[in-house]
Amino acid sequence: MVALLRYIYGLPFDEPFAGRRHLLQPHAKVYVVAEKYQIQGLKFAVYKSLKRMLQSETDLWKENADGSIVDFMDAFQAVDTGTAARNDQLRKMMVDACIWNLRYLRQKPRFLAILEHSPGLSVAIISHLDLECSLPGDWVCEVSFDRQCDPMCLYCKESFGEAFAIRHRDDHFWYCQKCEKNDIPICGDCEQPVVWQRRGL
Repeated sequence: MVALLRYIYGLPFDEPFAGRRHLLQPHAKVYVVAEKYQIQGLKFAVYKSLKRMLQSETDLWKENADGSIVDFMDAFQAVDTGTAARNDQLRKMMVDACIWNLRYLRQKPRFLAILEHSPGLSVAIISHLDLECSLPGDWVCEVSFDRQCDPMCLYCKESFGEAFAIRHRDDHFWYCQKCEKNDIPICGDCEQPVVWQRRGL
């Protein structure tokens, strides 16, 4: 409520967060309050903040894994219990983040418990167009199809990372943020092009 009142009076809504500004959960709680009272401007402001934060944390497990995942699940649960299961943009964005990190989130009992009590979110995840990339599979060499690979940049040999590789698996050319070049991803071992190959279920 404090964040809502600050927004109404033209003050930064997130100032009371202090050292918690980098966390998803307090932003998600403000979004829920804005949804409840239909304060569209505040909803949009919080949505933009959360979008920026989620885009910078697509690999939840890489840095401070436990803290990042707990914060994500806190925010995920707040959005689930506090918003309607209609076409809510934040819910869609949170589901996208679940898909990007599904291989790690599904190992967390709390995440599974959230889905167990939220059929709407479970359906959103299971019907997501990108779900197939999180099912069992491997990046393999396009030539032999029998060597598991870590997709890397053709020029600087920097690993793209799993989350990036999942999101761009259908793109022929990948943009490397390190060397700023655009080309096909390759295997770090044999330098052959890589493709995603699903395993049998």
